[in-house]
Amino acid sequence: MSRRVIGTVILLASLSVLGVLLTQLLWLDTAFQVQRQQLEIQRRQHSQLEKQFNDRVVIALTNVTERILSINKDPSDLFDAVKQVRPNYFAVTINDTLHPYLLESLLRREFERRNINEDFEYGIYDCFTDSIVYGSYVSLTDSVDPGEVPHSELLKLDKDGHYFGVFFPRREGGGWDPERTSASTWIFPAIVTSIVFLFFAYSVWVILRQKRLSEIKNDFIGNMTHELKTPISTIALSSEVLSDPDIVQEPERLRSYARIIREENERLRAQVERVLQLATLDRENLHLKREEVDLHTVVHEVAGAMKLTLEERKGSLTLELQATRSVVRGDRMHLG
Repeated sequence: MSRRVIGTVILLASLSVLGVLLTQLLWLDTAFQVQRQQLEIQRRQHSQLEKQFNDRVVIALTNVTERILSINKDPSDLFDAVKQVRPNYFAVTINDTLHPYLLESLLRREFERRNINEDFEYGIYDCFTDSIVYGSYVSLTDSVDPGEVPHSELLKLDKDGHYFGVFFPRREGGGWDPERTSASTWIFPAIVTSIVFLFFAYSVWVILRQKRLSEIKNDFIGNMTHELKTPISTIALSSEVLSDPDIVQEPERLRSYARIIREENERLRAQVERVLQLATLDRENLHLKREEVDLHTVVHEVAGAMKLTLEERKGSLTLELQATRSVVRGDRMHLG
């Protein structure tokens, strides 16, 4: 695969991933806005329900107070008698004596009339003793003993006069946070998008690495093709010379060609070992034996190997090796 094709593929894939990422971001933004709107609607509904509940409680407590004053024949004014101290706690000022069981009976009856189906705790405060003289927990589901008062300390206020307080423990901490959002709305898509992006980056890295290994292999094969032809050609020429019967009359020349054949045979064996290294390229495990190599020596060896070919073709080779730094560090087999 050419460099241009790979570049085009990577560019198109990058644009695709970028498009997916932008789509995810737009989707998350839309989902976030929709959820904010839903939360705002729920917050308003919650606030409206809270207001309706509080209004029903105030009306119920006002009616209870009127009933108590009527029973006691007390003409006191009920203006501003009911106070909402906290979202779940109401205090009623009443300057008269209270019977606990009468109060509980009236509270039960009035809450039932107003459809207030909440467990509640009530307490009666006496300003003369500065204490809660009576307190009880009323469970509409009978899940709590009537005599148990888990929040009696909360019923006490820093004020003078007689009053009774009503506390709704199950509505404790019932505030509404409109900024609260579900983490699963954006965490899961973000994780999926991150995985896709990482997989894409890894794929690009693998493609580029395979391309580099392919280029190395192609260069290696091209070099080996030339390097294998040279010793084979030299050995063939030497064999032809040695097949001449007259060569026996020239022992020095005979030894020279025999040496050339031996050297080229070693050279050919080394080239075969290089070819076998192609397998290591497939395993991405190419190891180079680095050592200091004199390039002048390498050139002389190559020129010596070409001597016979030059003589056969009536050619000549002149070397002018004048490098001031001819020693390099590399693999001798690949440099030769």
